[in-house]
Amino acid sequence: MNILSNPLLMQKKKKKKIQLIPNKRQELISLLTQATEKNCTYQGECADALAEILFWSGRYKEGLKASRKALPKLKASQAAECALSAAHAAHEDKEEAIFFFDQAAKLFSQINRHDKAGDAAYTAAVLANDKGERASCAARFLKAATLDAADDQEQARLQFLLAKTLLFSGRHLDACIPARKAVLIKPPDDKIYFDRLDLLAESFALSQRFHDTIHVLKQALYLTRHTRIAWSTRDMDQARATLALATAFEEVSDFHSSQPLWTDAASAFSKLNKQQTAESCRQRADAAAKIIDRLDQQQS
Repeated sequence: MNILSNPLLMQKKKKKKIQLIPNKRQELISLLTQATEKNCTYQGECADALAEILFWSGRYKEGLKASRKALPKLKASQAAECALSAAHAAHEDKEEAIFFFDQAAKLFSQINRHDKAGDAAYTAAVLANDKGERASCAARFLKAATLDAADDQEQARLQFLLAKTLLFSGRHLDACIPARKAVLIKPPDDKIYFDRLDLLAESFALSQRFHDTIHVLKQALYLTRHTRIAWSTRDMDQARATLALATAFEEVSDFHSSQPLWTDAASAFSKLNKQQTAESCRQRADAAAKIIDRLDQQQS
């Protein structure tokens, strides 16, 4: 059978066109299945195409099997994309997802796409809760990627991901450096900028640098209150930032600053129907008020 002469098979990488001929889908699957069973030149490409169509059809387990079959038959660049596609399709099977993200990381590193290699390795590390080898691998790839960033925005994105990786692996002090670099270039999306400020604040807090934490959280909170872009989680982000800032002030024993913030946080979480968190914030506000009264009495 001449695989490439079949018009159905020539559609294999054009998903939108496949969607226009659903009645031909099973025929295409049958043809591709036959092709993958034959030791032909395009066996890997056919297996990859078969996997994509099976994923699109909701037949994930079969698609993952086809992807496994495709990997050793493809060039590194094709295999990397195949592995990444399979990793995302395996969302309900953690072990399969870890396997394919591992493969994607290895393959992308072989073709010097360290940005994608680092992203895949980080995802595998998080899924496997591997704060050792996988996380170290991801950090190594991402550090290499920062040397080849196409522009400032890409550099900031990679520094942010590197900081997340280092933070995940418990290297809090090390994470502060890329986290700080990630906020030097402001992205066009305020939500992305907030997330970067949030990560920098977390890095500082876990490194016991609370005055730096306060400085960054003030910026993050200002952003949530004054941005003209209402992102979907802005109210929750604002409540979280308020709570974090109150906590940071208490870490430096500034209860005069923390007390009104606890009150604000209680109100914000109450509006979000997070009543348990709101009540906890109210209790912290009351406790801070009592400490302030006691300090004032001692000074008088």
